[in-house]
Amino acid sequence: MSKKLIKTDKTFDTVKFFRAEKEKIAKETEGMSFAELKEYLNQRKIKQGIKRQTAQQAE
Repeated sequence: MSKKLIKTDKTFDTVKFFRAEKEKIAKETEGMSFAELKEYLNQRKIKQGIKRQTAQQAE
């Protein structure tokens, strides 16, 4: 018995999205020193406190 794959239209293309994000970040960080890059990343990371609060609320 042969299985047929059904092709569906994507509403969200993950690869395309992450390539665009990577290019955007590369343009924003071009020419930054290590200290500037570190600050850039720290400003954009998910805060640990938010994760803990969410986990506690789920309990």
